[in-house]
Amino acid sequence: MRRRLLIVPLTALALTLAGCTDPSPEVSAEAGDASPAASGAAEQQAARPRPGDDWNAADREYVPAVLADLEGLVVLHEELLGVEELPKRAQELASGLDAVLTMEVAELTDLMDSVDGLEPVRTDTTAAVEAIASAGSPADALAVYLPAVTELYDSAIERSNDVLEAGAAEQVRTLAQDLAEGLAADAEQVAGLEAEAE
Repeated sequence: MRRRLLIVPLTALALTLAGCTDPSPEVSAEAGDASPAASGAAEQQAARPRPGDDWNAADREYVPAVLADLEGLVVLHEELLGVEELPKRAQELASGLDAVLTMEVAELTDLMDSVDGLEPVRTDTTAAVEAIASAGSPADALAVYLPAVTELYDSAIERSNDVLEAGAAEQVRTLAQDLAEGLAADAEQVAGLEAEAE
């Protein structure tokens, strides 16, 4: 089975796809929403080691944690593909993209701020957020979001090869490539189901 991923925080997406029929307030798209889910995700992120005086030691702890999150999201996304009401689930997912990406961007830029020469990552994340905000439908949001996140992670990896272990960087790049290929097809599937429902 082809693996498909969503590179977003596990806690926030799990709440979004946990069977709610209405978009959850915990993943409100409002950037200032201090919801319990956001607080929990923030606490989880804060608990992770951050680059400090000893970057290499922190990196050895942080990179595996990120990879574990990505692996965990495989199951969630495969469940999304298997539900009968895929368009509704896609709508719920799209409604939470802004908040989810905001948390991911905050975590990623926090990490990158600790490394010299990675300032352009901020420009990349801003462009990704703006592209998603301009999407007109769930299918459009998925189609825009996935390449944007893939490009963002590729950019971050390229600029941090001097601090990320080569093996871990390649693993993230492979996961990002898998994400782009698998979810581009998913966006087409969502669009097709929406067209049939009209």
